[in-house]
Amino acid sequence: MNAADQNRTPPKWTDIANDPDFKAADWQTKQRVRGEFYRRAVEPELPEDLRADVQSQFFSRTEADVF
Repeated sequence: MNAADQNRTPPKWTDIANDPDFKAADWQTKQRVRGEFYRRAVEPELPEDLRADVQSQFFSRTEADVF
C-alpha cells in the first residue's frame, strides 16, 4: 500500500448505487457488490456489538438498490 492508497476516500454507497454499471448489473452482482461494500467500508468502523444491527439496517435500507 502506498501513500496515495492511504489518502483515498472510499466511495459512498449512493455513488455505487447510482453508477450506470451497477444499475445495469443483475441482482446477484449487485448483491455481491453490496455485501463487499458493507464488509470493507462499513463494518470495520463499527464496534463488534453493533455490527449485526447495523448490517440489518444497511441491507434493509439498500434493498431497493439491488432488487
